[in-house]
Amino acid sequence: MDFEFTYYQHELDATIQALDAQTQLDRCVQTLDPASCNGITRNQVGAINSFSNILTNLGGTDTEGYDFLVHYLSPEWGFGQIDVQWLSTYVDSFTKFVPTSTGFQSIGLVGIEENDSGIPRWLSSLITNWNLDRWNVAWTMRYIHKIEESCSDFLDGTPNSFAQLGLCSQPNFANEPLSVNKLGSTVYHDLQAVFEIGDFGGFDTSVSFGIINAFDKDPPICHSCSLNGYDASLYNVPGQFWYARVGLSR
Repeated sequence: MDFEFTYYQHELDATIQALDAQTQLDRCVQTLDPASCNGITRNQVGAINSFSNILTNLGGTDTEGYDFLVHYLSPEWGFGQIDVQWLSTYVDSFTKFVPTSTGFQSIGLVGIEENDSGIPRWLSSLITNWNLDRWNVAWTMRYIHKIEESCSDFLDGTPNSFAQLGLCSQPNFANEPLSVNKLGSTVYHDLQAVFEIGDFGGFDTSVSFGIINAFDKDPPICHSCSLNGYDASLYNVPGQFWYARVGLSR
């Protein structure tokens, strides 16, 4: 039985990111900054049709948290050997410093969905392996803690807004831009079986079978995400995925 505990704290200056489109527009209007104005193009009637906000060194990121690991390897019993690993990460803080038209603004992102990505407070994985002779069977459980997103849109104040349509878990009808939607905690289950064939034509050969998202868990709906209504950086593509694999090595 092994236990590991890690505390981390990172401060990054001049992180690489793109200038937010709204910030770029504000800088152009308020200061006539050429670097901002030249990156905005308009159509024949004056409407904005594109922003050229390339990646650059700006802003900063501060984060700290804790990593935990518990590892248990059983004796070799008659029915095989059990190997269990529990890995968890707790994010205590994650602050992003973004440029604005007047300086920098600090934004806390723990538990928040923003720009198609989220940082859950907790991430945890439980991996259980059973080994017997040439067989290895693995069961992995992956836990993603709940996060929140802003639940407002350009239709705020109209009958077709997110809040009025009942799409926000915490609507604020008095001030709809303050409405919030919760993306609930999610658990995925993955299964894999491996059989070691041994020497085959001079190669050390194995055959694997598995299924990702065994219980067909759908990702929580994300109204602010631009890709098919879910956060593809944090959750699995919807659906079950079966696979078979043959491994050859010398």
